[in-house]
Amino acid sequence: MPESSAPERTGLILAGGKGERMGGAYKPLVAYRGRPLISWALDALAPLCDELVVAYGPAPLRADLVAVVGERARFVPDEGAGPVSGLRAGAQAARGAWLLVAPVDSPNLAAPLYQELLAAVGAREGACALADGHVNALVGVYRRAPLLAALWTGIAHSPREAIARMDVVTVPVSAEDVRDVDSPGDLRA
Repeated sequence: MPESSAPERTGLILAGGKGERMGGAYKPLVAYRGRPLISWALDALAPLCDELVVAYGPAPLRADLVAVVGERARFVPDEGAGPVSGLRAGAQAARGAWLLVAPVDSPNLAAPLYQELLAAVGAREGACALADGHVNALVGVYRRAPLLAALWTGIAHSPREAIARMDVVTVPVSAEDVRDVDSPGDLRA
């Protein structure tokens, strides 16, 4: 991670959820190509961020997750009410002016995709992925202050609802680059 006294960019990994579609498995630690899912997200964001934050919940923080992540990130509990609660908790805890967001279950994310999103922002409040005509608000870069305002104004119930309140550009990306691993069958794809 780049060194600085006041972080410019915070990488936020959304690692909450119950893993119901994964048969109850703890998704951040599910192995994909020989590595825990969370390691792919850490690797995608670390080169571009001054700090990393992992939002987890609703279960208590697990020692095995802490062991895998080590000193690479801070952990922030969220209320466990879906991705929007992780986004809200992470944005509140972040110290950077920018938030680079990655879901824990998208192992194909990589730093070049986030560089492309950052390049597309310009004077806007953020940029997020657009794959196969679908907006993916969980793969995005956002100015932290406007994101927090959008999350709390009228209490957004989803990340997509929050970014709809912002000046965000969508950037076409490959569906394979942002695909998520939701079930055991997805691990083989």
